[in-house]
Order: sequence, then structure tokens, then C-alpha cells
Amino acid sequence: MVIVNLPNVPPINFVSAYRPPRQSHVNFTLDFESIYAYNSAIFIAGDLNAKHRNWNCTTNCKNGKLLASFAGKTNAKIIAPDTPTHFHRNGASVLDLALVRNIPHAISAYSLNELSSDHLPVKFLIDNGTTVENPKTFLPNWEKYRSYLIRQTEMNPPPRNRGYRRGSRKADRRDHHCI
Repeated sequence: MVIVNLPNVPPINFVSAYRPPRQSHVNFTLDFESIYAYNSAIFIAGDLNAKHRNWNCTTNCKNGKLLASFAGKTNAKIIAPDTPTHFHRNGASVLDLALVRNIPHAISAYSLNELSSDHLPVKFLIDNGTTVENPKTFLPNWEKYRSYLIRQTEMNPPPRNRGYRRGSRKADRRDHHCI
């Protein structure tokens, strides 16, 4: 769990969650209730293995129905991408999503066509009204780095093993003893 403090907003607890696919349906939402006890502003995201038509799945499953009901009872929202996040031999579905409560900003989700997993990563965007800085792409300057390493080696040559010179009696004795 990570607590984030944003200007003019109460602290938000961000939680990464995973629910194994074959875990019992009993107590499915119990962990969410425990997390709710920490703070009123909650963002729980991950592979919840809960299918529901409300978040673009073709079918509902028991966990999906439980999660949809829990979200409704606790005034939470389910934030999910419009496109599938999980691909398997029987089709595709949205299993990676977020349960969000008491966050006063628009939130959107996008599945990213990256990684070689059966699950796609999901990018969540929270629009808090501030402009997003474009991250700069880091391109290493290998020539500059190489020059730096050469200079460091010239300034600080590696230590020499004193007393060892090839061809000396001492060296010959050491070589002899190593055989």
C-alpha cells in the first residue's frame, strides 16, 4: 500500500491486488473492507479475476457479481479499460481493473499492448486538473561514457601486485608453487 498526498485532496491509498482465479468466493470482498478501514480515499488495482458485463466482459462470473455489488454498496467505482486485458484459449476478458472510492477526479484506464504475458498492463490516468509534464527520453552518450572511463583509469591506474615481475626468481617461484 502506498499513500499519496496531492494538493487540495485528502491522502489516497494506492493498493496493488491479486486474486487467484480458483480461490473461494467466500470472503472475496473481505480484504477490500479491511483496506477501506485504512482511509476513505482508496485506489485498489490489479488482476482481480472478476468478470462482469459492466466492465466490458462478455459474461459475468460469481466474483464479478460480488465486486459489482460491493462497489454499489460502498459507493465505489470500477475503472476498467474498454479493451481486454487477459487473453486465453477461450477468448479475452477484462480482469485487470481498479476499485476506486472517494477520489474526486476523473479516472480512465487503457490496456497497453506491451509485454509477452497473457495479461496486458493497464495504465490508469487520474485527471486532477494539472498539466502533465512530458517525460524526457534518456539517450545515453556512450562515447562520453567511454571517455570518462578511460580518464578514470588513467587518473587512478589499477593497483599493481608489488613484488611480482615476470621472469624474476620470485615470480618463477610463485609460478612453480601454483602448479
